[in-house]
Amino acid sequence: MKKLLTALSMLMLCVPSFSQEVEEIHVYDAISFVHALRSNRVVVVENNIDFENELENLAKYNPDEIKVYREYDKGDLKELVKMTNYPYLTEENDGMQLNLREVHNLTIRGPKGTKPLLRIQPRYAYVLRFTDSDNIRLENLVMGHTEGGYCEGGVVAFEDCRDVTIDHCDLYGCGMEGINFTRSMELKFTNSIIRDCTYQIMDIDTSRDILFDNCIFTRNKEFTQLILRGSLNILFRNCQILNNQGSLISVSGCENVKMENCNISHDFGHLGDIEDIVLEGCTIWGSFGVKEEKE
Repeated sequence: MKKLLTALSMLMLCVPSFSQEVEEIHVYDAISFVHALRSNRVVVVENNIDFENELENLAKYNPDEIKVYREYDKGDLKELVKMTNYPYLTEENDGMQLNLREVHNLTIRGPKGTKPLLRIQPRYAYVLRFTDSDNIRLENLVMGHTEGGYCEGGVVAFEDCRDVTIDHCDLYGCGMEGINFTRSMELKFTNSIIRDCTYQIMDIDTSRDILFDNCIFTRNKEFTQLILRGSLNILFRNCQILNNQGSLISVSGCENVKMENCNISHDFGHLGDIEDIVLEGCTIWGSFGVKEEKE
């Protein structure tokens, strides 16, 4: 038995460690920002970054460093499946969109006490789009567009992702929407703002375990603002939903959707499916009078 224990002890010493160290990288411009986007990193954005034509220039002059794909092309779709832990570009109607696929344990943040700007010029592109990724954190950032967009594009998008945190961020238009969360789970959107988007505040589709806490949604337009489809466990807590245009909320195929201690002022459209969610301690000022909801 003693020999067996000794052998087991020696075997444990030979087992390699698979823990990943997190590297902190400080970036000051669009080029260094794109190059820093990898798994197991904290990317600290030290300056405002206005991408303008930087993504197009990257694609044109550095084709070996960053690839461009057309997501409607079958050949490119096959290549995209191979993309892991590396940023790539897709061609949108009026410019390039920055995408990340299979990125894990990535934080993008501004220095404490500041909120640097990430701004793009294409109206039909997301500022950041993640696919098949997990443990993504966006903190202390302002993100948006130079001009208004329609039909496609927004501020941030997550598809087939897990464990996403957005904290102390300001997501503004003129993106079509603030956040798109599709076939994903575990979103914490806290202490943040979505404002001035051209179509809607959010689109939550086939997702679960979502929290919006202490947030402000204001001055967004023009269609249904909160689109919730086929999703489970969505909680709005201590949120201010003010001065938006269009129908307020659409709920279809969802379970356990709740608003708790929220203040809603909606004078520029119908409240939509507000009766289909659980309301606790909410104050609702709508086009048809004032409604108090208590526990």
